[in-house]
Order: sequence, then C-alpha cells, then structure tokens
Amino acid sequence: MLIAVAGKVTDTLYMLALNDLPDARAKNIELLGKRRWIDLPIFYQNGTRALLTLEKGEDGERVFNQAIQAWASDDLARTDGGNAQ
Repeated sequence: MLIAVAGKVTDTLYMLALNDLPDARAKNIELLGKRRWIDLPIFYQNGTRALLTLEKGEDGERVFNQAIQAWASDDLARTDGGNAQ
C-alpha cells in the first residue's frame, strides 16, 4: 500500500499526497514501478467502503516509468552528485 495522506478539497473532491520522507518515497516508487495495478480505497459518507483497482496497461506502465525516471533525475539534480546546490 502506498504511503500517503488523503485530503478533502470539497465534499466530492479529494487529493492524495505521497509521503516525501526518504524511506516512504523509496517504497512508493517501488510500488508504483513494479505493480501493474493501483488500488484506491473509497470511503463513502454513509460509512460504506469500496476498493477501486486500476490496471496500468502498457501505456500506463510507460507513463509511470517515465515519471519515475524524471523523479530520479530531479532527485539527482538536488544533490551534490548532480552539481546542484
């Protein structure tokens, strides 16, 4: 399960923020990169719950891999190894 916090924006709109701590980031990137699906828990106002499972498919795999590579490049740019300070 991703390490994240859900935040209510409106009664019908929520936002999911992935944790930025190093161990949590590593775990989230591993899960997003290796799993072919994403589970989204849904909690309704009446107390019932659901689980929406989305399969990435080929296009989704490609997009997630590109995003993960971009995140890795951004991380490198923020370190001395990337010559940024």
